[in-house]
Amino acid sequence: MSWADAIGWCAGSLVMLSGLPNILRNLRATGPPVPSLLRDVMQLAGNLGWVAYGLLSDALPIAALCSLNALFMTVLILQQLRRARSRGAAPTDDVPTKLKGIFQ
Repeated sequence: MSWADAIGWCAGSLVMLSGLPNILRNLRATGPPVPSLLRDVMQLAGNLGWVAYGLLSDALPIAALCSLNALFMTVLILQQLRRARSRGAAPTDDVPTKLKGIFQ
């Protein structure tokens, strides 16, 4: 397996798994769905991986579109951090506790 393939598999896995924190959080929530900082960070990392894969594989459409998506995810992350700061709280995703609760 080439480095480009390994990066592609890692990027795809991160993007695919990034929905898990939101799903777990919203299964436990009693109110409206809550955005997940961990999900957005995983999406950002996955999209940056896809950018690297696209560049290494000469796949300009993948690199370009994932660059834009990475920019959007960065904006979402910064908005969440700013909102949390204005509330005086740190944005957290308690995924280990949620996983522990699901598998008990």
